[in-house]
Amino acid sequence: MQTTQQLLYKFWSLSTDSQENLLEYLNTLWQQEKEKQKPKKRGGLGTWQGKIKLSDDFNAPLEDFKDYM
Repeated sequence: MQTTQQLLYKFWSLSTDSQENLLEYLNTLWQQEKEKQKPKKRGGLGTWQGKIKLSDDFNAPLEDFKDYM
């Protein structure tokens, strides 16, 4: 017997309450699979806000390049 046929046979041989419980369980499994397949979100605007501090003279010319300016 194929897996699908076995599942259907066993499902229909259960009581209605057991079928509902099984359906809830299957929905949980299905949702977990769906979550696994979702592409992971990358950080958007503001992701690093407050985590990186730039010095006040960030845009100031570097001493090493004074001869070239």
